[in-house]
Amino acid sequence: MLRRRQGFTLIELLVVIAIIAVLIGLLLPAVQKVREAANRMSCSNNLKQLGLAAHNYQSTYDKLPPGYQGPPNAEPSVFTTGSTQLGLIVFLLPYIEQESIYKQLDLYRLPSPPPATGPSPWWDTTQAGTPGFANNTDFLLAQVRIKMLICPSANPYAQTKGIGVNENFYNDNTPGGVGGLPFVHPTNPLNSLTGIDLGLTNYGGVMGTWGAGTNGACPWTGGQGLAAYEGVFGNQKFSNNISLGRLLDGTSNTLMMGEGLGGMISGVQQYGGSWMGIGGLNTFFGLANGPNAFYGQYSSNHTGIVQFCFADGSVRSVKIGSTSLVDATGKPLPGVDFTKPLSTDWITLQQMAGWRDGNVITNSLSP
Repeated sequence: MLRRRQGFTLIELLVVIAIIAVLIGLLLPAVQKVREAANRMSCSNNLKQLGLAAHNYQSTYDKLPPGYQGPPNAEPSVFTTGSTQLGLIVFLLPYIEQESIYKQLDLYRLPSPPPATGPSPWWDTTQAGTPGFANNTDFLLAQVRIKMLICPSANPYAQTKGIGVNENFYNDNTPGGVGGLPFVHPTNPLNSLTGIDLGLTNYGGVMGTWGAGTNGACPWTGGQGLAAYEGVFGNQKFSNNISLGRLLDGTSNTLMMGEGLGGMISGVQQYGGSWMGIGGLNTFFGLANGPNAFYGQYSSNHTGIVQFCFADGSVRSVKIGSTSLVDATGKPLPGVDFTKPLSTDWITLQQMAGWRDGNVITNSLSP
C-alpha cells in the first residue's frame, strides 16, 4: 500500500528559500530605482514650484526677490541690528500657497529695502537685538514645517550638528585664507540654536561663485575674477534685486535655485538649513552626491546629478563631473591646485551660476 507524502524534504525547502532570496535580491534594486525615480520627480516639481514663485514675484514687482537681507561684508557678526537676515523663501511664501505665514510676519522686517536704521534679525524680540525667542512671532513661524521645501530623498531633520539660520558671502581682493583665497565673510553660516525645532529646507537660491563683491583677479577661472560670477540671488545690500530681463547670459543658461543636503559624513546628516534664514549657497565648492557631501556644496542623493531650476523656469539635472573641490570635511581633494585654473567642469559650473560673466557656455555638465 502506497503512503502519501506529507511535506517537503529539507533539501526541497532550502531550494525554495534560496529561490525566494534570489528573487527578492533581484526585486529590491528595482523597487529602490522606482522609488528614487519618484523622489527625483517630486524634488524636480518642488524646484519647479519655487521657480514659478520667483517668476510670479517678478511679475508683481518687476524684479526678482532678494537672495537674503544680510549685513555688509565687513560686519563682525550677523547677530546684530541692521539686518533682518530673512532668506529668499520668505519672499516666495505668498506664491507657494503659504500666504497665511507671510501675512503674520513682522511687517517691520519686510520692506524692501529695509529701513536705513535697520530692523533686528528675525530671531530677536527687540530692535535692540536682544535675543529672546518666546514672544517673537517671526521665530515661532520659522518653526513651521513646509513639506514642499524638502527633497524626498533627503532628511535635513536628521541633522546631528546644528541648524543654519543665516549666511553672508562676499568677495573682494583682500588676501586671506589658504592659497590666496579672497576675503570672504560667511559669518556663522551654520550657527546652531540648541533645542530649537526650526522648519528646514533642502532648497536655496544660487549666489554665484561666492556672492557679490569686487574680486577682480584669481587664478582659478583662468582670467576673470569672482565678481564676474555673481549669482541671481545674493545679499540685497549689494544687489538691487536683479530682474530676469537683466540676465546678460540668458535665462536658459543661468542657474537660479538648487538643492543641498546640508553635509553628509559617512552617511550621517550634518546640518539642516532654516527656510526662514538660509538664502542659498555659493558654487565655489562644486557639486557632490551623498553620503559624503560637504555642507557648503549643492548636493543630492540623486545618483550622479544635482537638480537645479534655471532662470527660465525649467528644472534640469546638472552632472557632478569634476566640479567638486573638497571632501565631506571641507579639505581639498587630491590634485586640486588653487594656484592654477581649476577643472573645465568647475569653470563651466561657475559660468552657469553667474548671470553676467558673458561667457558662451559649452555645457559639459548636461546628462
